[in-house]
Amino acid sequence: MSSLPGTIFDKTTEAYVNSYYDNLNRYNNMSIEELISTDAGIAFPQTVAQRAAMQLLTLVDGRRMCRMEQVPERGGVAHVFQRIVSLVPSASGEADDADIAKDNIIGSGDNISVTLTMFRQRTPISDLTARQSGISLVESLGVAQGNGLNQQMNNDIYTVLKGNTTNKISLGAGADGKSYAYTYGNIFDAVGLVESSRGRADVLVTFPYGAKVSTGVDTGFFPFVRDNVGAGTAGSAVFVGALGDYLRTGQLGELFGLRLYRDNVYKSATLGADGTEYAHVLVSNQSMGWAQAWDIETEVEHRGYRKQYDVTSSCAGKSGRVLEAQICSIEHA
Repeated sequence: MSSLPGTIFDKTTEAYVNSYYDNLNRYNNMSIEELISTDAGIAFPQTVAQRAAMQLLTLVDGRRMCRMEQVPERGGVAHVFQRIVSLVPSASGEADDADIAKDNIIGSGDNISVTLTMFRQRTPISDLTARQSGISLVESLGVAQGNGLNQQMNNDIYTVLKGNTTNKISLGAGADGKSYAYTYGNIFDAVGLVESSRGRADVLVTFPYGAKVSTGVDTGFFPFVRDNVGAGTAGSAVFVGALGDYLRTGQLGELFGLRLYRDNVYKSATLGADGTEYAHVLVSNQSMGWAQAWDIETEVEHRGYRKQYDVTSSCAGKSGRVLEAQICSIEHA
């Protein structure tokens, strides 16, 4: 995915990481109070923001599967994603002297409008704590606030993604109250539905593990792997090659051409309930959109009446389903 100025994807470069560790070395012997007053007060919040951004490198960042659009300054709080329509190819060509047929590939009157929202994390630090060494706190704050912002943004993306209605693979029966495990056959079917809309499916979103509900079975990606790589299973021959590296390292580049987004934030609290999603298949950079006003920023404010500093990290954006025909869910009937 190409980077946009001022987005998290610019903050994943070697130079950015080196800058963070240079700051750690430079301010290693300073207290938090000294860090806050260093370089016009920007050293501490800048380093926390750097660490928070780096933390997202270790997590599933749902924005990476979205079509990224930067909302410019003075762009307001609403953003419109241009909806692109998947055309059905014509059965034949046109005569030389025929008028060129009009194809409305850009959606008319039904573009996707979203309202930007802020994602925020605030941590109070007492004046007494501020007398201590700042570096360990920078690490802790950056990790914690990065984790929190990641959870909030991903939850926004998954909530919107789960609103799809066009393509669905149903498991089980309605109102049976049982959890189900999806199979590689279900994934193939979902890919087929996405590609029937001329999309090149390349993303699988799911969660790691869910304990069985009622008389159902364990569900999620780990049970999916377990049930399909064992000796004698129907899919074992397929998975021996496809998941060999995953079983050895815990990392998986692609599965059937799909990049894996395995995130517990995606997991529903109502496994076994009608309509609960177990996985989604979609097209990166097309199916979902992410409008971003600003990336992770950190500010520090002193509250004298509380004798504490407030360290606040925030970002702003909003997701939207841009091309629903190229999204398919695997869910409870």
